[in-house]
Amino acid sequence: MTSTSTRTLHRLPPSLALTPSQLSRLSALSIQTTKDLFSRTELELVELCDWDPAAVHNVVRRVARWIAPAAANVRIVLPLAVCDMYHAADANAAKPAFLKTGLDALDELLGGGLPCSTVTEIVGPSGCGKTQFCLTLTVLAASTMLLQATDAVSAEDVQETSGVIYIDTEGVFSSQRLVEIAVTRLPHLFSPDTIRTRQNLQNLTESVHIIPVQSSCELIQRLESMQTFIIIHRVRLIVLDSVASLVRREFSGDVGGEWGWGSGAGAGASADRNADRRSAMGERSELLVREAAMLKFLAESFRIPVVVTNQVTTRITDGAAKRAKMAEGEVGEGMGRLILPGYDIILHIPRITATTGTASYVTAALGNTWAHSVTTRLVVEYIPTLATPSLRRVRVAKSPMAPRGSVAYRVEVQGVVQAEIEGDGVAVEGEEIRTR
Repeated sequence: MTSTSTRTLHRLPPSLALTPSQLSRLSALSIQTTKDLFSRTELELVELCDWDPAAVHNVVRRVARWIAPAAANVRIVLPLAVCDMYHAADANAAKPAFLKTGLDALDELLGGGLPCSTVTEIVGPSGCGKTQFCLTLTVLAASTMLLQATDAVSAEDVQETSGVIYIDTEGVFSSQRLVEIAVTRLPHLFSPDTIRTRQNLQNLTESVHIIPVQSSCELIQRLESMQTFIIIHRVRLIVLDSVASLVRREFSGDVGGEWGWGSGAGAGASADRNADRRSAMGERSELLVREAAMLKFLAESFRIPVVVTNQVTTRITDGAAKRAKMAEGEVGEGMGRLILPGYDIILHIPRITATTGTASYVTAALGNTWAHSVTTRLVVEYIPTLATPSLRRVRVAKSPMAPRGSVAYRVEVQGVVQAEIEGDGVAVEGEEIRTR
């Protein structure tokens, strides 16, 4: 009788048989017997076969059922892979489909918060609170299990926190600020007054894993090797702060003159520069596509939200063309009205130079290639009013499930908090800034 470890995979019974394409792929990798299959982990099979984790898991379970003992009085014990344990832990923890942002009005607008299994981008100018948003989300994500705890949960379980991966490309992460947000925002969980809350705070700081990255290639390498880390540390959130700084730093000299500015030594030199710029822009686009693909793969495979921050850039256009686009609604940077009690403020008026006929406008960095890679885009902006100089707003600029709208917020000691203006937030009328 053939040993169960040397059974060939093409002999699986019809009820458990693999598809011809699956058998062909495994055979091409010299995986022809049950022994060949189970000598590799599911993560290795995902990388070798280029399948998603669910497909690999299904194949392993089918083969395991084939070779498991079938006696009626014998309990069938299937191999429990690392992915099984990860998803089983998720099921036991009743993992939600959204991550709360801490702004109730924004959560309601988004249908529950930041959607899991997707990439959410927070874009805005410097100083608007993008990193503060990320730190607040980090605290909330790491505290998920603590916030869901009930009186029936044991003390050991109550002290358990979820993992967060924070990829820092700008060196702006502050552990002191993270602790400050946790202690002031959730004092009942992280106050230093009791032994249990002090232990919670200790667990929180240990569950946030900071990964400093200095180049785009290093970022891609980190993302490609992150699956095992996510499983081991039960990661519930990945933050990339920021996605634009690396490519801007690496390609500023090559693509910074893409508008044709600067003096040249002649037509030949100009042609060479243009060729170099096209090559650099192609390389930059390729890197962004790979980064986006890996981020989406991790989000979808582990059903977690991925949050990235992006910067803004100023573009120069012909004034007449700019006004024509604004009239057609292609560039909604003019006449956006913010409704506040007692105020009637016109925002985002384009700057048009009378002598040259050119106009400038602010838009999200990295262009359309990156814009199409994110599922949800949140724009953070200043609200220019002397009465409330610290007031900002977050606007839903792109979402497959949420309508457009905005919410006012402030950055305070407890992180990002909703501004108390006419109840839940603010409303915006008229045209808005195009963010791609």
